Amino acid sequence: MLAAVLLVIHASILFESSRKNFLTYDEVAHIPAGLAHWHTGSFSFYRVNPPLTRMLAVLPLLRTGVDCPNHHVASIPGHRPEWYIAEKFWESNSTRLLELMPLARLAGISWSVLGGWLIFRWARELYGATSGLLGLALWCFEPNIMAHAQLATPDVPCAVMALAASYAFWQYLRERVWC
Repeated sequence: MLAAVLLVIHASILFESSRKNFLTYDEVAHIPAGLAHWHTGSFSFYRVNPPLTRMLAVLPLLRTGVDCPNHHVASIPGHRPEWYIAEKFWESNSTRLLELMPLARLAGISWSVLGGWLIFRWARELYGATSGLLGLALWCFEPNIMAHAQLATPDVPCAVMALAASYAFWQYLRERVWC
């Protein structure tokens, strides 16, 4: 019960912060690149990170009728087309900026809640309920997690996926069974 309360507090703080803080440098390109992945079927936008986290982050935006410029991008080594499409995207959606940002940021909050739950579960299995709650509290109020979980960037999702992979591997080593 206390774990659920901590996760709700964590998600509430992140949600409120995500509505008040302006876009970060990376989010400016991650959001339109994620939409471009869905609209064009091409992964040539923002090739420095895998597309999964961007595509999940923009799922709520797909139903909003957001204007997404779909430009063909030449596959030139070293070319970074995400900044071009980002400029066009934010120009065409400037009046809806405050509506679109929190929607895209919901995915980061969800990933963080999943990460907190994994920390709680793993620590509880290792050292008991008190340790699970301590680990969860550390995750929920750790400044880096609080700062990055409210953003539409791949940082926290990738950390949570690494945590989940590590937990699954630990389970396998312990029981010779995948989770």
